[in-house]
Amino acid sequence: MINQTLFVLATSFALGTLGTAGHGGQPQQRERVIVDQLRSDDAATQRGALEALGDSAAWSEEIKGALVTALRSEAERNRRRYHQARQSQPVEPLADPELVARLAAAVAEIDDTRAIPVMADALGPGLPLIKALARFGTRAVPDVARVAMSAESTHYAVNDSLIVLRMIAERAAPDGGLPAAEATLAKQVASHHLTSRPRFVGTLWWAIDLAVTLNDPALRANVEAFARDPQLAVAMGASDPDQVLQTQQRAAARLAGVPPQPRP
Repeated sequence: MINQTLFVLATSFALGTLGTAGHGGQPQQRERVIVDQLRSDDAATQRGALEALGDSAAWSEEIKGALVTALRSEAERNRRRYHQARQSQPVEPLADPELVARLAAAVAEIDDTRAIPVMADALGPGLPLIKALARFGTRAVPDVARVAMSAESTHYAVNDSLIVLRMIAERAAPDGGLPAAEATLAKQVASHHLTSRPRFVGTLWWAIDLAVTLNDPALRANVEAFARDPQLAVAMGASDPDQVLQTQQRAAARLAGVPPQPRP
């Protein structure tokens, strides 16, 4: 679960902004309505607020804070449902399955490092958060690596975190690669997911992409072993010949320099 520190980060946008929401009563009133709707527990009300947001360049700090807080809450709900289903427990209802992706797309437009921890914890809905976190570069590595290594993360979040780390490493490559601390974290993540059997074999494929991008001899040797030995894929959960072949082909393609997808 996201701790109180992340709650403070998510809501800190709103501090001291009530008097600067707009010029004149009407803009302030409209913003107040949107903020209240984003803070609602009703999915349809939140969706209506998202549709009324307008240009992100005009969003106030309070709107940004409400968006981050709403994403944090919805991501937690989806994470609970994921683990409930995996543990064969009753799964709490979800009024709007697309809401988390819509919130993620909105928060992805917020260019503020204070949003990084919540954005990392919300990984899973796809490209908007992936690309937004990649744009933050090395500043996002600690939180993204934390998600990649957490047992509380969904496999969707783990997969997306591996993609983010790979994109950040690609962006850093022309300047000599990641700084030492961030490189160590990324290598630890790649090594873990190359050697620990994942929930689904697809996670291994994203780890292969990251490992080769990091240009580390030990990681590259691990990937070479996957390209060479089909039994390694079986040991990592490949359940049919197609998955074994895909694992070997993925490893061979990355070693040959074929760029992974999606691109930054």
